[in-house]
Amino acid sequence: LVNTPIAPATAGPVIPWTQITPTSSSPTFNHPVINGAGTAFVPSAAGIVAANATWTFEYANAATVQAGQYDGRVTYTATMP
Repeated sequence: LVNTPIAPATAGPVIPWTQITPTSSSPTFNHPVINGAGTAFVPSAAGIVAANATWTFEYANAATVQAGQYDGRVTYTATMP
């Protein structure tokens, strides 16, 4: 998992990733941990496995930050044994 800071388009404060709350539409295909290593989904069967989920990310709104558009990036990597 690789992420970039959530920063406004112009110089200013940064929102820490701890303020971002992820959720998954599937209880069996949970979202990976943000800002750390983790496993989201391990199939229980060999061969081709179809799994899907919608992951959403929300600002926890626990800190006051300046108005503006904030952009951040989270990159997930899929691997197989």
